[in-house]
Formats: sequence, C-alpha cells, structure tokens
Amino acid sequence: MATDQDSATRSGGSTNGPANTYTFGMTYSSSYIYKFAARLYRTAQLIVFFCTLIGLAVGGASGYMGARGRWADEQLFAVIGALIGGAIGLAIGVERAFWLKLQAQVALCQVRIEENTRNSRA
Repeated sequence: MATDQDSATRSGGSTNGPANTYTFGMTYSSSYIYKFAARLYRTAQLIVFFCTLIGLAVGGASGYMGARGRWADEQLFAVIGALIGGAIGLAIGVERAFWLKLQAQVALCQVRIEENTRNSRA
C-alpha cells in the first residue's frame, strides 16, 4: 500500500526533504541549465555563419550554372547569385538563431523563477 510520502516522491515532490531533491537520487542543479543556455547561444552564432556560408556557395553555384553557355560573363552572375544566396542564407540563419536564443532565455527565466521561489520559502 502506497503512503502519501511514496506518492509525493514518485510524482517528483518531496514531503520532508529539501525542495530540490527528486526521485531516484536526482537533484536539481541550475548549472546544467546555464550550460545548456550557453550552448544554445554558441549554436545560434554558428548557425548564422554557416547558413550564410551555405547560401553564398549555393547562390554562387546557381548563378554560375544558370549563366553558363548563355551569357559571356559567368563570373558576374556567380557573384550576383552568391550575394542573393548569402542574403537569403543570412535571413534564414538570423531567424533560426532568434528561436535558439529565445529558447535559452526561457530556460534562464525558469531558473530565475526557481531561484526566487526557493529564496522566498527559506
């Protein structure tokens, strides 16, 4: 027969122990969330760079291949294609980076809420 303490421990709560102790010996540590948020920010920076780089390469190749055999100045079309592709890649990278940074901010906000509520109970 399960007691109230057993059901509270199984559901993630604790009846008598500290507020940050959960089932199976797991404990809450905000350092993991801070590391996760820092990793999201680094990933956001890399995504902008690589999306722009891929856009430049794909745009340049498309411009060059599209102009090949039809117009005399293939390099000009490659440069124009690279600029357009780079701009599109940059826009895509900035948008993806925004969502990663937003996710990091939500995680940091949740840590701050937990810290504030833990301090108010003590």
